[in-house]
Amino acid sequence: MSASGTLCIAAHSHTSHKQNELQFEKGDVVTLIDEPSGDYCQATAADGSVGLVPMSSILERPGVVLQPMPWFHGPITRFEAEKILDRNQDGQFLMRTSQSTEGIYALAVSHKGAVSHYLIAMDFSTRKLTISGKLYFPTLLELVNYYMRNDEDLGTCLRVPRIRPRCPGISTSTLRLLTPSGVLVNLISLLERQ
Repeated sequence: MSASGTLCIAAHSHTSHKQNELQFEKGDVVTLIDEPSGDYCQATAADGSVGLVPMSSILERPGVVLQPMPWFHGPITRFEAEKILDRNQDGQFLMRTSQSTEGIYALAVSHKGAVSHYLIAMDFSTRKLTISGKLYFPTLLELVNYYMRNDEDLGTCLRVPRIRPRCPGISTSTLRLLTPSGVLVNLISLLERQ
């Protein structure tokens, strides 16, 4: 099983036997929030509840590993995303899991003094992601990379990723390497402000 940020699907229902276990039904989507440790892993459900899940009860959703995407904030609300983003910085963005629709992502983008939210749906027959229903991408990373170069559907290009606090897996040397290329803009200063 993979790292923190991985979406998993419940292979069968699980009734919590202990206070800190997460209860879920077959088919529910849970997001790992810690590295697996033994038979259990800390995870969050679509409703925002957090608890331990037995690793034997979940299956990794193929092709959706979110660890290398520091702009992915996981299960935060629309309101929390709006508090995190600077409305006056056009193109600042973050990705989160939708709180209203289980298993769906939402892209929050600052533009013209407001924050807009775009649901990202998956076409399960092709396993590709879309915002508009016109363009499809195999991964969230490819979707974000496309919209960093193109403003269609969003009204602005994605310019400045809003990095989640204490982003594991991104070293300072990686940040220094990527910042001059324009891929990750001012990340060191953003992380130092956290």
